[in-house]
Amino acid sequence: MNRWYWMMTALAFALLVAGTMVLRWQGDGPGGGPADAAEGDLFTRFQIVRPRGAVKAEPFEAIPLNGGRPSLADYRGRYVLLNFWATWCEPCKQEMPELEALYEGLFNKNVVVLAVSMEESAEKVSRFLETSPFRFPVYADPEGKVAHLYGVSSIPLTYLIRPDGMIEGRALGPRAWNDPALRKYFEEKAAGK
Repeated sequence: MNRWYWMMTALAFALLVAGTMVLRWQGDGPGGGPADAAEGDLFTRFQIVRPRGAVKAEPFEAIPLNGGRPSLADYRGRYVLLNFWATWCEPCKQEMPELEALYEGLFNKNVVVLAVSMEESAEKVSRFLETSPFRFPVYADPEGKVAHLYGVSSIPLTYLIRPDGMIEGRALGPRAWNDPALRKYFEEKAAGK
């Protein structure tokens, strides 16, 4: 009986946590919460979901593999696209050139792409980077701690984090991140407009 009680308590807690994560991200369609009309149209067009309320990006540290800084806090003041991916994920690999082009075009304009490989060893991801070198910072998250912190269960998943550290949206699945409309939006947000 005691074991049954604790199992049910743990299950109830897990459902509560999962429900909270879902409610944080359920908006009125892809645009989610309040935004101006142009911004809402852009988020709808690219199926970017806004959180219901204010959501602060969780601080984390991960293993940098190609020269990035080890902590999200090191990028405070910049507009960040935080992408979760894996070397075995074909849609993730197809999306990487879009992220690279965006990073190359906007790095000097205060926009940065951070890619966190989910539950893969640093060695495996480093081998992948030897054949597919990307300039944006790539991290290994071998134990899935960062992915768990952000509630990641499907990839690719990208969070859009404003310079003030607040998450303004997330996108599940690959996107054309280097689209001129998105580039303009990210550049304006990074400049504080």
